[in-house]
Amino acid sequence: MSIFSNLFNSKSQAKDLGAVSAPETPHVISLEKSAVNLEKSIINLSKTAGYDFSALKSRVKLVLDYSGSMRHMYSSGKVQDVITRLLPLALKFDDDGDLDCYLFSNGYKKVIPCTKDNYKNYVDKELQETSCFYMRGTEYAPVLNAIHKEVTAAIPDFVIFITDGDNSDKPETNDIIRKMSKDNCFVIFVGIGNENFEYLSKLDNLSGRPVDNTGFVKCADLERVSDEELYDCLLSEYASWLKGRKK
Repeated sequence: MSIFSNLFNSKSQAKDLGAVSAPETPHVISLEKSAVNLEKSIINLSKTAGYDFSALKSRVKLVLDYSGSMRHMYSSGKVQDVITRLLPLALKFDDDGDLDCYLFSNGYKKVIPCTKDNYKNYVDKELQETSCFYMRGTEYAPVLNAIHKEVTAAIPDFVIFITDGDNSDKPETNDIIRKMSKDNCFVIFVGIGNENFEYLSKLDNLSGRPVDNTGFVKCADLERVSDEELYDCLLSEYASWLKGRKK
């Protein structure tokens, strides 16, 4: 499911947010401001995407690449900023208001959820100080398998999967994506940095799935993308999948 396919009638390629209006300097991330911008996006998407977000409930999950190449993203504060911008999605749509978080490298670890009470120092305290997880390679399948085991029929899982590079376990990832396509779970992959993301770009055409259960957006620098663009992108993809599930 390519980005904004619902709005622009195009499945030819994923949306490249790196090419969208970038401010000269990154804006300061504010949870309150992001929450207001989310509401603006919901109003806009209710008209353009044709989906009623007022009754939407989901289990919002954030999956974060913790491979060695991501080290600077964590130390520079960029990952913390991303978490602050995505938390309003959980506060708005999640069944318990928590943003469930997972780290992955060659393995994975589910960490303490991000909430409005702990988000300010979430990366330093919960991810780097207490997670006891180590930066290694890049494998998608282990964490996706773990998330799949938690899927229920009662409420859909909305998984935001952030990575800075292609994985070393493509066949295994194909297998789990096919399995997840039969269940109540949608995964949007967000590729950050300057990689080509050849695998994720092709994943949209993966065969053997009853429904297209993945999306992909490429963004060289997320902090240079406005809240509205980010939310519009993520939610329009999710809305398309939700509507397709009801057919």
